[in-house]
Amino acid sequence: MQYSRFFYTEHESSVDSKEEGAFTILSTPQSRDINFNLRSTIGLQRVAILWDGGIDTRVFHLLERALVISVLSPVKVLHASEGLLHVLIDKELSIKNRSLFEELWWDLATHVIYDEWTLSVFPEDQIFTPLDGGRVFRDHCKDIVSSQSLGITDYSYDLFLFTDEWEPENLTVDPRQFR
Repeated sequence: MQYSRFFYTEHESSVDSKEEGAFTILSTPQSRDINFNLRSTIGLQRVAILWDGGIDTRVFHLLERALVISVLSPVKVLHASEGLLHVLIDKELSIKNRSLFEELWWDLATHVIYDEWTLSVFPEDQIFTPLDGGRVFRDHCKDIVSSQSLGITDYSYDLFLFTDEWEPENLTVDPRQFR
């Protein structure tokens, strides 16, 4: 399903037997690197949203706002639950830029539509201790990160959505066209 004008929905998972752990992978063109500098070429950023009890469309609004103000680039996973917003960021975000990131994301989280969320930010290499994040975030974030390619990648023609259709074995050629 398409949820945003700025983001393409790449994947939607199902929930586990406890009715939790569903997530969505979104992608968007990204002109900034992890530390908010302009990239020399446009990349593709993939972000996961871990859901808690169903899809909350306010998260898409939050993502769009973060993209517009150029503070989305370090984000890998988002999880909103009961007034809390957990954000998993790239471990390469500098300490100086992390302060700016947290300040701007705090503003985004406290002005979410009809609510105010408390922000928790975790670098990807420091989240997997028993006290990090909420239970759903703790239980499912590691699996999402290890099974999905998240973050910013350089553009290549392999990212073209129909690249498989143009593989030689998938092409049907009418020999008469070469006469």
